Amino acid sequence: MWECVRKDAREWFGIYSDDDILEFIFQLSQGEELQYRNTEELRSSALHGVMVDAYTFRSLCRPGYVAFFKIPGRNNWVVKSLHQDDEAVPSFALALKKAGIGKGDFKK
Repeated sequence: MWECVRKDAREWFGIYSDDDILEFIFQLSQGEELQYRNTEELRSSALHGVMVDAYTFRSLCRPGYVAFFKIPGRNNWVVKSLHQDDEAVPSFALALKKAGIGKGDFKK
């Protein structure tokens, strides 16, 4: 799970170190940037009944999504997701990204 968080943090927000990822999330939680989206059960065969809280935010005009959960019986929180909020991105922009088309691919 953390490897996906790392990859997405680099790709979407330019954050590379584990400490910087955690600091980024902590800073979001200190302001009013986080908007509650939902709470759903974790889809994992190993952790039944664990609830995941999801939030959206904007960082440098980019829509983001972060989700986390608490491990039962421990005092540890796990970051499940940190990436672009696909629901807030126009569908055309998503289609271009999925097709691998970037700004440099267009001609004037």
